[in-house]
Amino acid sequence: MRILIIEDRFGLISTRVPKMFSPKLIVKNFARSAVEFLRKCENPKAFPLPPSELEAPNLEGYRLNVCFRLFYTDIEDFHKPMSIVDFKVMESPSVEFEMQFLAGKVPFVDISRVYTYLLKEE
Repeated sequence: MRILIIEDRFGLISTRVPKMFSPKLIVKNFARSAVEFLRKCENPKAFPLPPSELEAPNLEGYRLNVCFRLFYTDIEDFHKPMSIVDFKVMESPSVEFEMQFLAGKVPFVDISRVYTYLLKEE
């Protein structure tokens, strides 16, 4: 059995910070090859796959500022045929913190959504 984990990590900034003073929006997808691999796997139980576009959580008083899609796996070769045998999605509680800038402290929230797939070589 093999494991493939896709993590969508979101950083949201307080809407009290005027957009002109907000850091530039950063969106990075480092898991493209892993998600493409999942789409090619046999999926007899029709487990949901990670969405093609990252779906940021909607928190009142915050707007998206940073988004990363990462992956973790013990699979050595994404070309071997595999089958998805189990699936779980988890979301972290929102972690609120303040970042210090020259202009002052800015409220942020960090949230992760993790898709875990158990795979079997065919």
